[in-house]
Amino acid sequence: MKPQEVPKRIDSLSLGVIFIIIALGVVFQIFNYFVIEQMDDELDVIEISVTVVFGIAAVMVFLVSRSYSWKTEVFGKTYFSLGMAYSMFIIAEIIWDYHEVVLKTSPYPSPADVFYFAFYPFTIYHLVKNCKFFKPKLGKIEKTWLLAIPLVIIGIYSYSAYDQLGEFNLDFYYGSVFVIGTSVTLTFAILGVTIFRHSLLGVIWMLLAFGIFLNSLADVWYYYLEIFDLYSREHVTMALWFTSTNFIIYALYKHYKSI
Repeated sequence: MKPQEVPKRIDSLSLGVIFIIIALGVVFQIFNYFVIEQMDDELDVIEISVTVVFGIAAVMVFLVSRSYSWKTEVFGKTYFSLGMAYSMFIIAEIIWDYHEVVLKTSPYPSPADVFYFAFYPFTIYHLVKNCKFFKPKLGKIEKTWLLAIPLVIIGIYSYSAYDQLGEFNLDFYYGSVFVIGTSVTLTFAILGVTIFRHSLLGVIWMLLAFGIFLNSLADVWYYYLEIFDLYSREHVTMALWFTSTNFIIYALYKHYKSI
């Protein structure tokens, strides 16, 4: 396999795989909500499953990066950065579990948040570098919605919080940092779809963007609930994080097989 080999065109997705990913997400949520009794001081299959899918995503990204050679200007470096992003998730999960299981303390806020947030700059680098390489100049319309999408997401988050509280509390400002990070990530993922939709990697970028969309939805929902101290482990956001990562794993698998 040549380091800079151009990937083959991927024209289709397996509906069977898509169905399995969605079905796994439904089963995950059923177990999370109805079956498994959460104990804050114990690890269970739900928490372990989320960490495992993050780990699989990280391994898949590094495999793609290595296939292009780690140092190639676009795919090698950018996929290595995406692998680092998912590695940050794994570190964050370990720190979170350590605080919850060993120290018996509430992990929000916690040092794990530094690594959760680190996911965004690593992922944004991956997205921006790819977009800029294949489309160095953006039109006015593209620049407009690149700014508009994060502003709309942040605006909805802010308005909803203020409408309920009548003020902005510390949890709102703390969560805002993550909402900004995830909204910018989503925006560049959408830009990637518009750039690559007719390219060899169009299908892969569509899967990647959809996975990032589900992840961003879960992120914003989670930080909104934390403003009011309403989040619980049984909430559907856990299933969204789990499912979003499985879509990204599928995108990475398709990419790896195409090299």
